[in-house]
Amino acid sequence: MFSFLFLLSFVCRYDGLHHGSSYLEHLTFLSAIRADGEKSPAVDLQDGLISVAVGVAAQLSIEKGRFVTIDEVMDDTEAKLLCKS
Repeated sequence: MFSFLFLLSFVCRYDGLHHGSSYLEHLTFLSAIRADGEKSPAVDLQDGLISVAVGVAAQLSIEKGRFVTIDEVMDDTEAKLLCKS
């Protein structure tokens, strides 16, 4: 049973769309690069910035043992980037 669960977790790790970049995300990113600007990437700078901010806030929350807001981890310049559409 242990070997089956290990194999299952190993295979599922690369299915994509989980916490972290995976094979499917790499293929999508590469496809956008090869399209030479004709195809939009699946995520943009704003998506990346907010995901990093959420991760930093989560880590600070663990360390401090309290809720941490996104405002606490982003400065005004970064916040303005998120507001641009």
